Amino acid sequence: MSERPDLVDPLPEDEPLPGENIPDTPEGDDPLDPDTQNEVEDSRR
Repeated sequence: MSERPDLVDPLPEDEPLPGENIPDTPEGDDPLDPDTQNEVEDSRR
């Protein structure tokens, strides 16, 4: 095989890379992040 192994199966151009499809959310407003959950709970008191 004359192809380099890292170029045999490239990602499609229209497919987003991991980490690029994360929606823009304000800091401290991520329900999946336990660290920010604590901050939100503290601000409700």
